[in-house]
Amino acid sequence: MSGARIMVAVPQVRPVIDGVWHMTRLSRFPVPGEPVTTLCGLTEAADYGDQDSQVVATQCWDCDYRYRRDHGMEVLPTHPVLRKRA
Repeated sequence: MSGARIMVAVPQVRPVIDGVWHMTRLSRFPVPGEPVTTLCGLTEAADYGDQDSQVVATQCWDCDYRYRRDHGMEVLPTHPVLRKRA
């Protein structure tokens, strides 16, 4: 048996900052310490440490909204970002 092969695709990488997962535009994996800027504008240094298995990350709705808008996807009027602005 050869073991489990772990496949990771750069477009699906989701940085987690303070328990919230974000979206970003990466063309490669950042090196540890390299700044990573999310679609909502947060910038943090890349870190590949172990995650706390007891923490469930939640979605950044600002990143989701920007991703949908930038890709021509429908943004429903019930989207949390639009409700927040109302």
